[in-house]
Amino acid sequence: MHKNYFNCKRSIFSYIMKKSFRYFPTCLTLLAILLLTVPASAAKNNATDKAIVKVLTYDAQDKPLQTGYGFFLSQKGEAIAPYTLLKDACRAEVKDSKGKTWKVMRIQGASDIYDVVKFSTDCKESPALPLAQQPATKGAQVTRYLSNGDKGLTPLSAQITEAKKYDNLTYYTLTSKADNATAGTPLLDDKGQVIGIMQKSADKDLTKSYAADVAVVQFLSTSGLSAGQSVLQSIHIPKQLPADTLQAATYLYLLQTNSSDSTAYLTALEDFKQIFPQKATGYVEHAAFAASRQQFAQAETEYEAAFQHADNQAEVHYNFSKLLYRLNMYKSYQTYKDWTLEKALNEAQQAYEIMPMPLYQLQIGDCQFALKQYDAAFQTYQAVNASDFRSEKTFFYAARARELMDDDSTVVLALMDSAMFRFPEPYSSEAGPYLLQRAQLRYKYGQYRKSALDFDAYEKLIGSHNLNDNFFYMKEQADLAAHIYPWAMSDIEKCLSIRPNDYLYIVEKAIVHLHVGDYEEAIYEAQRAAKIDSKGADAYKVIGIAYGQQGNKTEALKYLNQAKTLGDPQVDEWIEKLK
Repeated sequence: MHKNYFNCKRSIFSYIMKKSFRYFPTCLTLLAILLLTVPASAAKNNATDKAIVKVLTYDAQDKPLQTGYGFFLSQKGEAIAPYTLLKDACRAEVKDSKGKTWKVMRIQGASDIYDVVKFSTDCKESPALPLAQQPATKGAQVTRYLSNGDKGLTPLSAQITEAKKYDNLTYYTLTSKADNATAGTPLLDDKGQVIGIMQKSADKDLTKSYAADVAVVQFLSTSGLSAGQSVLQSIHIPKQLPADTLQAATYLYLLQTNSSDSTAYLTALEDFKQIFPQKATGYVEHAAFAASRQQFAQAETEYEAAFQHADNQAEVHYNFSKLLYRLNMYKSYQTYKDWTLEKALNEAQQAYEIMPMPLYQLQIGDCQFALKQYDAAFQTYQAVNASDFRSEKTFFYAARARELMDDDSTVVLALMDSAMFRFPEPYSSEAGPYLLQRAQLRYKYGQYRKSALDFDAYEKLIGSHNLNDNFFYMKEQADLAAHIYPWAMSDIEKCLSIRPNDYLYIVEKAIVHLHVGDYEEAIYEAQRAAKIDSKGADAYKVIGIAYGQQGNKTEALKYLNQAKTLGDPQVDEWIEKLK
């Protein structure tokens, strides 16, 4: 009985095994699918967890500002986070789920409209989430993350209820409740690809959540104008230089002009030299910065590096010449080594020898002029004027050099006319300095009427309210010499409206009255001047001449002799006429 039972059990077992092995391949297949599916899902979640990071920001005193979330965009340590999280930050760092920390190195772009900022870190190999190439549509199932306190983030399924386009970007509205603590975390599609960046909700009831299109990252970059953009400058972390050399150079220029942050400027200079080691800009700008702070040894080191690495040596010599020229124009400059005007001239000449450009030739002329080599400077400026590089400035420089060379009025005025010819009429404000200079030169060389006309044109161009009494006095002198007495009277009145009790201007008004035969007015104004300065010989002379013109010799001689006593030798001629 026992034996039969045993045989029966064995038969049943054999039957079962035979039946099972019929389906063994199918079981293996199912087991394989299960084994492959579970780890893949786990791997995807693990990769997402690694790519999402905490972002911690600090102020200038290194005190914590804010903490939020972001995620890695690339395997080179580039990440994205909310702009408001990094605004006003002077330093920032990111921390992964394992507690490993990396520094935020450069801001690569920002948008206050979409509340996103892109930045690089010092992480060399970062986990990165794949970015979707197409936006999601309404009704799509997505995954977002909720804050779970100290335990981190928890994935949550949600549905897109709205997918609206703004400026070629999609803005998503989700069914899930808003969680502002997780702004900056990724919004994933059913393939685990990032389609959006979670944003803070402005809704009071927080019943909906929102995400910006991840495609916004393609618009986040720096350009030459970034140095003047408030959205970037409100983050006090160094910015990524533009990839284009010209744009990067423009960024440096605007950063120096618009920012008082010398640390940011020096960082940008170092970045420029590292990214574009063969370009002279980074070295010469750093040298200029150092020299402006009298750090001449540092400036010298920068130029040594420029001569060693820069591919355009002519540019280096030219900029070195400009630096030396500027330094020697300062009276307070104490000569450093051989950094003289002679060296500035030599550097400019070397630049021109390497590359004979009019710009470098103009620098040679400026150095020659500063060295009072007016003949050589005039010839150099005239050579520039014979090129396409000529301008109102080069004609003016040539005129000034010729004036100091031999004061040839014909040549000087012809050059000033050439300078003015560069400006179309009616004149713009840029023509003002040249117009004023020509007016003064015309007066100097006796072309009084033309001088008066230039002064008048200058006044109309600049505006009477923008001019001082010194200008109106110069103009009045030209008017008087040109016998345009109404203009002369008007101009001296303008002087007196600014300085009503000025002795010189009151005497000058008396002189204008004298020229037009208003002798009583001339005597009145001159006497008023004499009350202000009893030792003013000019006032007594005017009174004496006015009385003489009226035929009152006694009073005339009285005042003329008084003027002579006070030291005016010119009254002798009038005294002799009256005797």
